Amino acid sequence: MFARSAWRQTGLFVALLSGFGTRALALDPSTAARSYIRTAFTRADGLQGMTINAVLQTRNGFLWIGHQNLLERFDGRHFQPVKFPPQTGSLGIGHALAEAPDGALWVGTGQGLFRIPSASLDQFGPMDSTVYHVGRDQADSITSLHFSRDGVLWVGTDQGLYRYNGGAFSAVLPNASISHVEEARNGNLLVATGKGFVELERGQVVPHPGLATRLGVPADKIYHVIEDTRGARWYCTGAGVARETNGSVELIQPYKYAKTPEAFRAYEDPQGNVWVVLVSGLFRVTAAGLEAVPDTNARFMTADFDGNLWLGTNGEGLVRLKNRFTRMLTKADGLPSNVTPPCFVQATENSASAATVAIFRYWTAVIPSRIFAA
Repeated sequence: MFARSAWRQTGLFVALLSGFGTRALALDPSTAARSYIRTAFTRADGLQGMTINAVLQTRNGFLWIGHQNLLERFDGRHFQPVKFPPQTGSLGIGHALAEAPDGALWVGTGQGLFRIPSASLDQFGPMDSTVYHVGRDQADSITSLHFSRDGVLWVGTDQGLYRYNGGAFSAVLPNASISHVEEARNGNLLVATGKGFVELERGQVVPHPGLATRLGVPADKIYHVIEDTRGARWYCTGAGVARETNGSVELIQPYKYAKTPEAFRAYEDPQGNVWVVLVSGLFRVTAAGLEAVPDTNARFMTADFDGNLWLGTNGEGLVRLKNRFTRMLTKADGLPSNVTPPCFVQATENSASAATVAIFRYWTAVIPSRIFAA
């Protein structure tokens, strides 16, 4: 128990367990990954499915969670299964998600695409949607969605890469299973296929002779490629993780084909942290190598507007990683003054000091309204 002492303090530092709209929440690269606050959302919290394929926050603040046969909306407190009009069916919803420049939500399924207009994203009950079909059979099984900076929708399927523009789909890389579509700083597309890595510049293939050899893996063991904000390329391969800078390839240790865990996905968060998913778990890349995030795995990663990292897992639900931080509350935040006595736990509000009551009321009334709504 804290003793009551006759000291005075300018303002008050309060450790927050839930965040609100400020970049102070973003994952600090100088902080050990094991110190981040880890919150798991499961069926006990209302989550409908424990295996998650995709997560996306749209501009209205909602978080959208794609499962194998279900799409959910999360407002920060409640998970709401998305209902579609009977004529649209479910189509194996939840394989991939993307937000269009006009704010519409595109949902990849096992049998085509849904487009939900932005005006429908806030409503309850069945959502208006339009169904699109890319092709037949495997060509209609969606694996990846990406809107390039020119507003074009790129659709990865089990049968090839397609471009949607002008109301029609056209094949760009046919007869290849597409796992990921990313975009480089120059606008080129970085495409991981079942046959190897392909870079596209205005629809034309950019050759990378000898890349698989330099990475020490067969061509079909390059699973994911991203380019970070500094221009470095990250390769997730059957031997581990590699980084290419100015044409020079660095193999992040441990790295050896068939001897170390395979790396399947990479992601750069808004703070510049690069995260990678290996068979053995989730890691953050540091100057010293790969730093493990304890007891955490992922199949999908994305950041929200506050910089928190959200992870879709394989059977463990939805996981959020966020920074530990403190914030000073002052008179501007609603306190009676900037000079506050020590705060201590009270049994009832009536026995608390005026400053403590003000803090309590601010915490319960103001702070929740600032928590991001997804």
